[in-house]
Amino acid sequence: MQHVYVLHGYSASPEDHWFQDIKNQLSSDQTQVTLIHFPDSAYPDVKAWQGTLDHHIPKIDDTTFFVAHSLGVISLLHFFHRHQIQYLGGMLLVSGFREALPALPELDDYIAQSQQIPQTLQCRAGAYMYLSDHDAYVPPEWSIRLALKLNIPYEQIAHAGHFLAEDGYTTFPALVKRLHHMLRA
Repeated sequence: MQHVYVLHGYSASPEDHWFQDIKNQLSSDQTQVTLIHFPDSAYPDVKAWQGTLDHHIPKIDDTTFFVAHSLGVISLLHFFHRHQIQYLGGMLLVSGFREALPALPELDDYIAQSQQIPQTLQCRAGAYMYLSDHDAYVPPEWSIRLALKLNIPYEQIAHAGHFLAEDGYTTFPALVKRLHHMLRA
């Protein structure tokens, strides 16, 4: 059984944007999809969010996959560092960053406390970063720098905003297609 964990970001929930669509499209007898619900996402707390990941993710191996958006990305990478995870099935990151965001200074402390990420990370079926050329919150360069640090390919999508429902992202067909391929690899 393969397991996909989906992590939302700041001021969001599993019911927002395109997260539920991933579960609807990928859940099967062979694939379990878990939408992680972080507590108090409007006021994120590193310890609370890491505790949520500790509670919901009992093991990680080559059948474990992750999809993370925005603040969920740095949270996931910090979780990997804390548990010394070096090998997993795969991951898809959306609008990832690890630098302070000029548009969201209220996240500075959270970001500063989440700087430790894995030095090396191997993904059996690959890893990928999606970013937008017109993101109001995460400058594209921040996502590109993180992708380069992780040594993963990335795709810059024109006019995708922050990949939110209000940007037209209630589904994310390109991500779902890529995740389907990863799950079959």
